Amino acid sequence: MKSSGSPWHATFLGSFCLERAGERRDRLRSLKMAVLLARLAAAPGRLFSRDELIADLWPDDTIESGQNSLRVALSRLKSELGEGVIEATRLQIRLIPGTLKTDVAAFEAAARRGDGASALALYKGPYLPGAYDDATVLERERLEELAGRMRERTASIGSELPKPALPEYLTSYLPAEGLESELAVLVRARRLTTILGPGGMGKTRLATELARRLTNEFALVALVPLDECFEVSRIPERLRAALSLTLHEGSTREVLAAFFQNRSTLLVLDNMEQLVATGAAEVIQDLLQAIPTLRLLVTSRQALGVPGEQVFPLLSLPLEQSAALFIDRARYARPGFTPDTRSIATVQALCARLDGIPLALELAASRMRSQSITEILEQLERGERPLIQPGKLARHASLEAAIAWSWRLLPIHQQRFLA
Repeated sequence: MKSSGSPWHATFLGSFCLERAGERRDRLRSLKMAVLLARLAAAPGRLFSRDELIADLWPDDTIESGQNSLRVALSRLKSELGEGVIEATRLQIRLIPGTLKTDVAAFEAAARRGDGASALALYKGPYLPGAYDDATVLERERLEELAGRMRERTASIGSELPKPALPEYLTSYLPAEGLESELAVLVRARRLTTILGPGGMGKTRLATELARRLTNEFALVALVPLDECFEVSRIPERLRAALSLTLHEGSTREVLAAFFQNRSTLLVLDNMEQLVATGAAEVIQDLLQAIPTLRLLVTSRQALGVPGEQVFPLLSLPLEQSAALFIDRARYARPGFTPDTRSIATVQALCARLDGIPLALELAASRMRSQSITEILEQLERGERPLIQPGKLARHASLEAAIAWSWRLLPIHQQRFLA
């Protein structure tokens, strides 16, 4: 016999409920019917003898009375569930596999994989409250003991969790006007926002500064650097390392679940473009589904492609902001630098030549230690010296390095086409 329609979902922990595709039963005609269903659901497909079920559920009845009670309860239960859920013969009864899912099975599965937070979210109270037959009482005690172990384990993990700090910068922050506020609106409204742009546009700095601004709106705000991560399977470990979570007996997923449980969190996942082609979308989707309190702000040169992803393209700085950034950074190289009317025009020409790219402006400003603005602009026009600043991250040490990073992410046929 085949099941008809979608499977039923049964709740036995804390209360009783049956649900399926818009149908709901908050109670059955007798508690014995719920106990019978729970007994069959504990081992889908197993053939229970009628005598076994009578001995468990009606131990004090005569044989004839017990047989009649089982017959009535079974008939009413089959009527409630419809065809193709319970199969019964003259001697045996079974629940057809795949026709009923239970909170007990989901609870035990979460406990087996070490996901204490998910297990405890499912454990809403004692198993089949109000039923006191021996088999039900033993099962209730077993499940309560398992929930107790999950509570102890989750508490021991969560009690040691530190709050990581956002990275600090030595330079002042000069974003385009209104940029932070516009992005903040999106981050508050969406669970996944990706700051999108080529290398050197200031994605990491914008994400970090916005996260700092939103610190008081979340229980936890942290940045997870992924620039040296090239395998999506390593993302959970990177999260664990960035959050300074110590090793425990439990899995990485369990530790993360305990960390984020009931804690509104904003994570900045920095530099994800190298992971997009190898399945980053699936990992991000899984994180967001598993942790409802989590919100992600991602920086990438490529959109992730996750349903519901809010893309925020980061454009070049306008001329006024470009000039302000160059002058500010130039003062780190030459204290007291203040351009006059003539040199401000050269600064603007330089900024226009560099297309308002923050990384290019910072690299050019670093030359002010030994050169004038005019000399820097002339050299750039002649293409004599590339913009290089030793000591920066490898992919940000020059514009060529920033482009090379993106180049290496392209498939061979796209590299050939671009060349």
